[in-house]
Order: sequence, then C-alpha cells, then structure tokens
Amino acid sequence: LIMKRAYKAGLPLKNADLAEINTHLESSAVLHGVTAAIWLRVAPIDGGIEIDVGDDTHARIRITAGKVDSVRSGSEVLFHRVSTTLPMAMPAPTGNWRLIEKYLNADRTDKLLLVAWISFVLAHPKVASTKFPILVLQGNEGSGKTSLCQNVIIRIIDPSVIGVQTFPTNEKDLAIAGLNAHVLCYDNLRCFKRHMADMLCIASTGGVITTRRLYTDADQQAIRLHVALVLNGIHQFIDQPDLAQRCLPIQLKKIEGPDRRSEQDFISEFEADLPAIMRGLLDLIAAIFAHLPEVEVTDHERMIDFVKWLGAMEKADGVPKGIYQGLYSHTLQQGQLDALMNNPLAAAIIEFTDRRTEKSWSGTPSELLQTLLQFARMGTPRSGEWPQNPIALSKRIASLQVGLLTQGIKIELTRGKHRLISIVKLGGN
Repeated sequence: LIMKRAYKAGLPLKNADLAEINTHLESSAVLHGVTAAIWLRVAPIDGGIEIDVGDDTHARIRITAGKVDSVRSGSEVLFHRVSTTLPMAMPAPTGNWRLIEKYLNADRTDKLLLVAWISFVLAHPKVASTKFPILVLQGNEGSGKTSLCQNVIIRIIDPSVIGVQTFPTNEKDLAIAGLNAHVLCYDNLRCFKRHMADMLCIASTGGVITTRRLYTDADQQAIRLHVALVLNGIHQFIDQPDLAQRCLPIQLKKIEGPDRRSEQDFISEFEADLPAIMRGLLDLIAAIFAHLPEVEVTDHERMIDFVKWLGAMEKADGVPKGIYQGLYSHTLQQGQLDALMNNPLAAAIIEFTDRRTEKSWSGTPSELLQTLLQFARMGTPRSGEWPQNPIALSKRIASLQVGLLTQGIKIELTRGKHRLISIVKLGGN
C-alpha cells in the first residue's frame, strides 16, 4: 500500500526506504502472523499433492487418488519460486505417458524404471518421509546422457534456466543448490570424494548440514539437504555400497548414425508431445495414488517407498504382482555388484570367495589381509584404496558387509581374545 501510494504521488523509493518497509512487514508478521509451510514446485495436500506450474497465472495441478484437476484460484498452498524457475508444460486434456518412451534411449526394462522414477519424483514433495532414489545414468559417448537430463527430465519435473550442472566440490554448495530446485542433474561424473558420497546419501533421504554463519565466529547455520538427484557419466563412479543401495542405475544405449538427429529437432518433437506426456504422467500418478494403500511388497529393498510405488504401478498397468518390483530388485542387485567391483577391497573379497570350493573361511584380520593380497589388482596394495594394516581392513569390511550380502557373501567380525573374520558363501546366489 505504501509503495502504491508513493508510485501514484511520483515519489521514488530508495533502497533504504524499501529496506525499512520490509523490516516493518517482517516485524508485523512475527507479532501477528501465522506460521505456514512454503513449498518449491511440489506440496503435500490432504490425500495427494499440488504442483506449481510456475506460470504467470499461478496455475496449479492438484492430484489425488484417481483424479487430476487444474486449479487457478482458491488454493491455500503457499509456493515460492526462485529466480531460475521456468514454467512447466500445461497438460493436454488427454494424454499417454508411453509417448515418452521414444525419447528414452534405453532397453524396455530401463525405460519402465525411468518412467517410474520420474513419476515418483514428480509426485513427492520434500517432506521428511520422502526418500528419493538417486538416478544414475551411464553410457558411452553419444548415448545422449546430457540431452536426457536437460531436455526431458528437467523439462518435465522442474524446468529451470540452470539445467545440467557440474558436480559441486563441497556439501554446502550441494545443499544450497538443493534448496533452489526439486531435482538436480550433474553431468559427466568420473569420481567424487568419500565425504561427498556420504552427502549424496543424506540428500537422498533428507538431513541437515551445519556450517559457520557468515561474518561470525561462533554462530552456526543449519541448511536442509534434501533433493532428487540425477548423476550421469561414462565411467563407473559409484564405489560405495551404501550409496549404491540408494541408486537406480540405468544404462543408456549408444545412438547409432541412422537414429541420430540434431538437438533442435529432438527438442521440437519432444515439445510437441510434452503436453500429452505430462497428462499421461499425471494420470499415472493419480492411478498409483489410488492403488498405494493396497500394495503388497514382494521385494523388500532399502528404498521401500519406491518399491511400493512400483507395486502400485503394477496395479495401474494391470500387470501381475511383483513384475516391476522384481525388475527394480534385479537392477539394484546388478548396480550393487558394479559398485562392489569398483571397490578394490570388495572386488578382491568377491574373487577370493568365488574361487574357493569351500563355502566358508575363518581367520584373523592379518591372515585375511595376507590372503587377499593375491587377488588385489596390480598396484592397488600401494594405493590409499587398499587397507595397509589389519585394523584398517576390519573397519573397511564393516562398511562393505551389507553390499556383499546382496551378492550372497556373508561376513561377520567377532571380538574375543583374538579378532576373527568369517566369510560364508550363501546358497541361491
């Protein structure tokens, strides 16, 4: 009101005047206002979600069990937009999510899991209970990894002027980027430090990092770290089993000569199909919401909410129970194996176990370390990737136990007068 009156009177407001007005409004809000949650792109509502389209009309899309509505007024959900936000495509009156398959350069199984992941992320706000599987896209040069991230995934879930980014060097930059997006895509990864792998785990399931507040010596600043992530690269860069359990690995195919087209042609064709694709995905989400309460889990993986989502998608698509869940479980197990084989110690344990005719082995950490040296890759024992003493071996094995168990290798560490490590090769794997 003050600004409007000043404008009508022809009185320019200086920065100091605007700062004073904002201070007054903030003080009034603290004294008399009501605390309300503010959401970025996706918000929870009773029985479903509401999505901010991001256009100038402030349109929203409301999805509940079996129902999709376009809302232009009357919503009580508060959204905020960052300066990089772009509008989403408005859904067509009717749609078909399977139109997206021709833009996904993967085999049939991976296409299905990609659609499930996109719909899952689009349907889940950043609440404490949301656990986002990390999408990992791998493929050789010319497989369209960056294009898939930039022109399809971001365009559908959370359009932004930033697009695909380079991987941050520290957790604070990762957390700040996550505060300003619903999904983040990082390009051409080769490797990252161990502590950043831990940060990716936190981002997937939600957590808080603390840093020193700027211009202070003792004050702490807490930054929420919770965001859907897409990582892509040519090389196998997931080498921590704990991280691999949270990942959905997708292998992209190389686009051969006859199938290659310019990026502009790709974008034009995709933009033409996007309204129908959006409507199809929103209808799929509504159908999954309707079936979620009755889902029976057949494959109990760590990211159990995504497993349930696949179970409800089975019902929505009319396929037998456990089909989609089994595909995810198989893909996850293969991803775990890839991560373990990329870890020098885990790879040595797997090779040692596979070559033995006996199903079990037991000995001290010193004996195991000496035995595993025979299976270590050339040059590895002299690197920082290999444990240099029995104590370091025991510590590293503890972090590999869960991952190795997924491959049928059970390791137990016992303490007594002498430390012992037992390795058992389980049947059925």
